[in-house]
Amino acid sequence: MAVVAALVHLLLLGLPWLLTREPWAGVAVLLWVLGSAAAQDAGPAGPVPRSEQRRAILLLSVLVVSLVTSTGLHGALAAAGSALLLLGLSLRKAAIRTLGRHFTAHITTAHSRIHTGPYRWLDHPSELGLATASLGFAVLCGSAPGMMAWAAAVVAPSVLRCRAEDRAWASTAS
Repeated sequence: MAVVAALVHLLLLGLPWLLTREPWAGVAVLLWVLGSAAAQDAGPAGPVPRSEQRRAILLLSVLVVSLVTSTGLHGALAAAGSALLLLGLSLRKAAIRTLGRHFTAHITTAHSRIHTGPYRWLDHPSELGLATASLGFAVLCGSAPGMMAWAAAVVAPSVLRCRAEDRAWASTAS
């Protein structure tokens, strides 16, 4: 499954990159594809709810906008974008690995709350990792429109999902 996910990401992101041929945007595509494949290996497969399918399309749109509007960065901003991208992908992978078979696209409280791994310090490390990685992608591409799309298409849905998860856990505590 990870190979299929990597190929899909490579196709969807590789084609817009061919339009720009910015070297740092190419690095962003490569890091995203490899990180996404690693995260796919970490969690269980299963049906994905429509809301999560819409979030995936929004996320990919941010990445494509970032690629198409790439200005090509060098130096400190490119390094910062790379660091954010790698940090976000690493945090997301750690969150998925920690939850193991409990990681799902569905909001569920069918298991006890996890307090190990990154969940020891953060309530929503997978969401934070996704937001950080996608911001790093936009920064690495040097794309102001990509960063604006990130705020609307990644941050807002992530905040809504975190609130829904918090409500679900709060309802099981009472």
